Amino acid sequence: MATSTVHADRIREVHLLTRQGVGPLDIAARLGITDRTVHRLRAEPQPEPQPEPQPDPGERALCRKFPHVNFTPNRRKDATEAITVCSWCPVRRDCARLALTYYYAGGVWAGVWISDNHRPETRRQLAAVANGGDAR
Repeated sequence: MATSTVHADRIREVHLLTRQGVGPLDIAARLGITDRTVHRLRAEPQPEPQPEPQPDPGERALCRKFPHVNFTPNRRKDATEAITVCSWCPVRRDCARLALTYYYAGGVWAGVWISDNHRPETRRQLAAVANGGDAR
């Protein structure tokens, strides 16, 4: 089931980037796939939209209970404390879904360090957390 969800997400990404006017070679580079795969995914119908996640994980999020922890550090090595807090958070999966949906960048989301862009490895880690797995 996770494979079909990942495949549907990839189709959505390709369609979204295409609508934004990004060319197939640039899409391939951004998503870490071949341009041939981009053309194949463009030909597939876009999957039904998923329900919109709540834009706020709510008061149950541990990041709200630890205001002294920096969840938006400038460097990965400064994110250790935030990643630890996230690993115990009860809304970690929701947070990962939000980061994937809204392309959040610059900090720690769901225990995953996100730089200024969403690299394929970062998206894989977030998808793993969103599906109930681990980010490693």
